[in-house]
Amino acid sequence: MRVLLLYANPHLAIPVSPYGLDAVNTALQARCGPVEVLTSNPFLESVEPEAHLGAVLAYFDPDVIAISIRNIDNAIVALPGEPPPGGSPIDIVAYAPAIRELTDVIKRWRADALCVAGGSGFTACPAEFLRYLDLDYGLIGPAESAFAQFVEALRAPYSKTAEQIFPELPGAIFRDKGEFRRTPSRPTLGTEISAPPRLAPEYQLLYRLRHIPVAVRTKAGCPLRCAYCTDPVNQLLTDRRSVENVVADLRHHVEDHGLRRFHIADAELNLPYEDHLRRVCAGIRDSGLAEQISWRGYFNITPFSDELIDALVAAGCDAPSFAVDSFHDMGLRAHQKNFRSRHAHDVLNRLLSRAPGIVPEVCLLFGSPGETMSGIEANIHWMLRYAERGVRIAYSCGLRVYPNTPLGRQTLDTTHVYLPSGPLGGRGGRRFAPDELLRETVVYCEPLSPRELSHYLEQRVGGHPNIATFTDGQWPEARHSAELRLFNVGVHRMAYGKFDAARDHLYAALQKNPELSVAHTAIGILDGLNSN
Repeated sequence: MRVLLLYANPHLAIPVSPYGLDAVNTALQARCGPVEVLTSNPFLESVEPEAHLGAVLAYFDPDVIAISIRNIDNAIVALPGEPPPGGSPIDIVAYAPAIRELTDVIKRWRADALCVAGGSGFTACPAEFLRYLDLDYGLIGPAESAFAQFVEALRAPYSKTAEQIFPELPGAIFRDKGEFRRTPSRPTLGTEISAPPRLAPEYQLLYRLRHIPVAVRTKAGCPLRCAYCTDPVNQLLTDRRSVENVVADLRHHVEDHGLRRFHIADAELNLPYEDHLRRVCAGIRDSGLAEQISWRGYFNITPFSDELIDALVAAGCDAPSFAVDSFHDMGLRAHQKNFRSRHAHDVLNRLLSRAPGIVPEVCLLFGSPGETMSGIEANIHWMLRYAERGVRIAYSCGLRVYPNTPLGRQTLDTTHVYLPSGPLGGRGGRRFAPDELLRETVVYCEPLSPRELSHYLEQRVGGHPNIATFTDGQWPEARHSAELRLFNVGVHRMAYGKFDAARDHLYAALQKNPELSVAHTAIGILDGLNSN
């Protein structure tokens, strides 16, 4: 049996590896015996992803296609500086249309192709994605065990059909008589197979060139109900990995790949309780890895004890990131946070005094329903105060309204709703259907438009070196997609020894943007290889 693991990730600015699909591959090899598996990301492998996927399908002829959807969009609402002439009021790059172009290629190749969708972006709105892509099957949450069970049941001696198998799988969603049915999820990470994590050569090279931290997770799920966030929609209950497997992943990347910078990619590392994170920190410390690595991750403000601070320092964490969202209690209530501003001040003050070697990051979101200029001014006060103490502040102007989130279920004042085509306008309120919020990029921003609010904050805090807007790197995708695609494909060619093709793509990227310094670095490496 041949299984194509299709990484449908159009994101160009920060090209991260298919963590979930690599876990699926490991589960397939362990459970299903002789299965031929091919992992492909057409957006990284070719400047013409649809044509490339068509060639992959013709060559590999898969029996099953797993489609991993990592993100709905890049979540960057408004970039700093002036927009392009005639540009949109928002800078978000939507991914669903590009993903649908891939599924359309699959249908043209074989109308009855067996496809199973999954991934964190898919899990946020699974029925909506299945309708949008016109697919029948999906798996919700960490799906490596369920997908391996599915493939095993397809093969002899079972030889069941997908219609027979899917009602028996955990975390499944499938079409039944025109409607979508779901089955309950169950924890699987605690019993996962212990195996070295896969990291393809192109990602190893990209991580080095772009200084991208390697993602490792300790658990899945988030118990919070933040108004704007898809993480608890993905999976409310947490599912923990063993500490031994987490440490083994880190050690493998250090010893086999020479990579030492990590992002612990949990939704919030210290939730629902500190206990698991403190055991992970102890495992890193006791393994001797703390002296060899550094890492960052996302944290909730509560719980955050002094004992946890000490454990983070001992384990090599140097950049904890807090989704504070607002230093104004009205804003925190609007975001449905489980803490208030006094808790944020307490944690930041203790962290700065107890761990001077750590550089915390605070993330703020402006523009939620009910946001006022007085609330914005209160946040500016604390932004400047903490930035002077070495805290890095990142902020966003406007909130992407995602399907199935608390914000997505609200009736929104259309005066403050923005689409790529412009302000929605009109009077009164509107409640968007989840399918609309997947098809259409909808942003809410009050009391100013995203660009007006961004300009205002740039005027007030833009000169401080520790304060910046959210962006997706030095070359944001919304403004630099052409050269980023050429660069990424060039690095892919380079990773597999196709040096002439790599050089052509890298020089083409520089023609688009002569200041793309990372392309110069890659060409320098190629020159060094040729001289040897």
